[in-house]
Amino acid sequence: MDDTDQALESAARRWVAQRHRFEDRQHLAPDRRRHDPALWRSLAELGWFAVATSETHGGFGLRPSSIALLCQIAGSALLTEPLLSCGALAPQLIEALGDATQRSKWLPDMLQGTRLVVALVPPDQDVGPGVTLTADGRLQGRLEVAVDADIADALLIPADGRLWYLPVSASGVQRQPYPLLDGRGAATVHLAAAIAEPLADPERRFADAMAQARALAAVAVASDSLGLMQSAFDQTLDHLKTRRQFGMPIGSNQALQHRAVDAYIRIAESRAVIDEAVAALCGNAPPVEAARAVHAAKALACENARKLTQEAVQMHGGIGITEEHPASHYLRRARVNAQWHGAEDLHLAAFVRAGGAPTPQEI
Repeated sequence: MDDTDQALESAARRWVAQRHRFEDRQHLAPDRRRHDPALWRSLAELGWFAVATSETHGGFGLRPSSIALLCQIAGSALLTEPLLSCGALAPQLIEALGDATQRSKWLPDMLQGTRLVVALVPPDQDVGPGVTLTADGRLQGRLEVAVDADIADALLIPADGRLWYLPVSASGVQRQPYPLLDGRGAATVHLAAAIAEPLADPERRFADAMAQARALAAVAVASDSLGLMQSAFDQTLDHLKTRRQFGMPIGSNQALQHRAVDAYIRIAESRAVIDEAVAALCGNAPPVEAARAVHAAKALACENARKLTQEAVQMHGGIGITEEHPASHYLRRARVNAQWHGAEDLHLAAFVRAGGAPTPQEI
């Protein structure tokens, strides 16, 4: 962690403690709990959206370590704002594939938190799922479970080997928004000959930029899972120390102590694989090695988060399943993360294809 990451972490944790406490969030109206424009702009002022944009356009450069760090804090705080899709992936893709005019037109508003541009990045393919290009260059098709598209001003859609900038107010765009299990949101997007602007991609970097975006997304979701794991564990440990039955803390029960140790190990091993993946993205690791590290981090951290949060709910007892207690919220967020940007089986299969393990036929 360098000085920039230390400054970002210090400011972010202070902001969470002052502006995004769980108890305060629970009293907000549902629409503000999903997305608060004033809160989003305050994140922009803290520099949360500057970690995927070059210094030329007001950012810090592309910093995978900072993206992972901020996503970890977001998971810990149960932040439902579109940090990954709008604050990291969209700026990174516009920076990589847009020309000078497009970058100047879109990036300033995004960095200031006044424009929500959602990057739709399929985890396992280079084209938008169900989206095709008509003969006259319009987008046609349907996007299922487009996370954060429910609150977007514009979408970045990969189709026909290019990335397309599509305002949601454009003719031919219809959205069916809905909440996800954990309070974040998504939409089904219907495209009927919608007119979009292709990113110029002057250096023909589409394939590389999308691969980089997929890797960043996988590590970011894994980091989010690490953050929620740590908070769920800390609260559970406090519960085991303070909840008393038969005159003694329930944490004196050896079986619960063993379960707490198992949870601690899950956090430690998840942190280790995520650190390795972040280092691979920040350094000059060979492509195969970097791919293995990313797939391992996403598969292991999200699976560990699911198991740990289930344990946290169980060890809290009946209160752990209520809407008023954060344990149930951590569990739901872990379940969403397990599917977002590629489920465990997808990443394990990709890990095998990258040479990380023998196939069943080779054993």
